[in-house]
Amino acid sequence: MRPPPRVALALLVIVTGCAGASRWVAPPADERQGAWHISQWLAQHPLPRDEEIAVAELGRTEASSLHIVHIRGREALHVHERHDLVALLHRGHGTLRVGSTTLHLREGSVVAIPRGVPHAFVNESRRPAAAVVVFSPPFDGADTIPATDSP
Repeated sequence: MRPPPRVALALLVIVTGCAGASRWVAPPADERQGAWHISQWLAQHPLPRDEEIAVAELGRTEASSLHIVHIRGREALHVHERHDLVALLHRGHGTLRVGSTTLHLREGSVVAIPRGVPHAFVNESRRPAAAVVVFSPPFDGADTIPATDSP
């Protein structure tokens, strides 16, 4: 069952994807703090064919930042030591490893990932998956640390 759009957005804003080895882009000042229709934004900003992962910031407050994360294939297992995140999968489907658990995500799935927990998404769709991700505190693109499987 998909949550109503207002509920999903409220969850993202209240609670606060992500990618390893990715391009991170801050928006132009005139686009920050706006309102976006996600499908329209994705149509205007597709993931370039030669890129596997890209992260674009849509806006930020003192406590959080809002991003779109594109994933063509898969993320490497990684950790954010200083950031909690909430991700809403807008387009695509696949599996998300969070710690020792594997979740099956589809469009409309929402997941919260606490700081320090290893995670990685595998896109099983034909086109790039896209998630709306809120980081708290605001993400600067630098807190993505490779993680390894436990022996």
